[in-house]
Amino acid sequence: MKFIWTKKLVYILIIFYLIVFGIGWVLFKDNFIDFNWSFLQLLVIVFFAFGGILFFYQTKAFSEKKFIRYIFIWSLLIKVIIVFFNYYIFDAVNGFPFIMHSDSFAYNEWGQQAAHGFSKGIFNAFKIFPNSDLSDMGGKFYYGIIYFLFGSFGNKIIIARIFNALFASLTVIYFYKTLRFVSESDVARTSAILFLFFPLFNLYAGTHYKESIFLFFIMLAAFESYKIFFVRHYSFIDLTGLFFAITASFFFRTVMGPVLFFSLLGFVLFNIKQKFSFSFGVSFIIIFVVLLFVYQNLFRSETEQFAESGTTYSEKVVAQAKRNTGNKFSFGQLINAPFMFVATLPAPLPTIVVTNKHEDNRDFGLNTYLSSAFIKIFLSFWVLFGIYFTLRKRFKQNSYILLFFFAYYTIIVISGNGFIIRYVMPMLPFFIYFAVIGIKNFKRYLSVFMLFLLVIIFVIIYYNYMKLNAFGIIVT
Repeated sequence: MKFIWTKKLVYILIIFYLIVFGIGWVLFKDNFIDFNWSFLQLLVIVFFAFGGILFFYQTKAFSEKKFIRYIFIWSLLIKVIIVFFNYYIFDAVNGFPFIMHSDSFAYNEWGQQAAHGFSKGIFNAFKIFPNSDLSDMGGKFYYGIIYFLFGSFGNKIIIARIFNALFASLTVIYFYKTLRFVSESDVARTSAILFLFFPLFNLYAGTHYKESIFLFFIMLAAFESYKIFFVRHYSFIDLTGLFFAITASFFFRTVMGPVLFFSLLGFVLFNIKQKFSFSFGVSFIIIFVVLLFVYQNLFRSETEQFAESGTTYSEKVVAQAKRNTGNKFSFGQLINAPFMFVATLPAPLPTIVVTNKHEDNRDFGLNTYLSSAFIKIFLSFWVLFGIYFTLRKRFKQNSYILLFFFAYYTIIVISGNGFIIRYVMPMLPFFIYFAVIGIKNFKRYLSVFMLFLLVIIFVIIYYNYMKLNAFGIIVT
């Protein structure tokens, strides 16, 4: 078994980062991000790149059970270390154990509010948060439960983040097990290892966001779908897990419930003749109709919220850019609508300049996104080839993954969220999966890949130049 993520790719990734760093430092020296943070990003990229290689060769000869146990233990260990590292580094740099200007503050406060309500016997989250959106309720309830049950055992912030690390590690396992239904062992192991070491995934696992538990439900739904309909050695617990995962997703992110719901329906329809009996398929469709009736109010609530963000792509981009956490000059404004689906794939472009040296450089959390943006851009080239190969060669067995990926990707592009890296998280595991397939089957296009990186380097530099101009900073 060979590791698809090769040393040659590792060296190219590091050189790619160094070239962008070097050019950016020369052109934007007065407004370049702090050198210490840039060096930290390089260390994070090196850890991702070489850590994956070392981990693979350490586990190369392991059996399936031993490999699964190993990735869980190491994933949990890495993420728990990051929990404590993030807590104390945020506290030292920002003055509080949270990412600056982020929702992590709010989730902590909401968790305390929910726990206070639970202590008074109010377990209906909608009564505790009467004005809350449906898609925010899951995170509030999640942190509320942890604070209510375990808040008296010590530092509740660290305890909550350890739970995030636990769910994130279980997500790695479900991701790997899902891929074993549809791919070879080398593809599944490479994808799981790269996902395990991906910086953004580990950052969110060690902070106060809802992404860890949210991504857990997404991968649980995918795994149970394949287990039920491919293996068919399932129990009532599997059916309950699938239903619970889809239902819970409604309370974590707008339109994710419908995405999972219809991805599963499409998966069944595409495989109905090959994998299932006719009576089984008909029975399942009837069940889906019943569930659709049950979910109709949730569907309506979520899609109405999505529609309110604007009627055109440009309106949605502008609305997103005007948010406090958005860029005044967004990546979405660089591209034309006909090309947005391809152009958004490598987004967001990394911001290597600052407009307020004092404030931006003391925010450790926002600077840690940079390494993930570089890695995502690097992998995006291969994702297109991976999707192409999967559509041609293995469409039916991968139909759930493909439908989910296309549905969610379309939503974040149309909504204008495609250039915000946090919104990429739900599709990140399958993004890595398609990239690994592309690398394995299209290595002969390495020269084209190098040309792609040259173009991307120019685009990144131009983007940062325009970003400074948008803030009235003239680069000389």
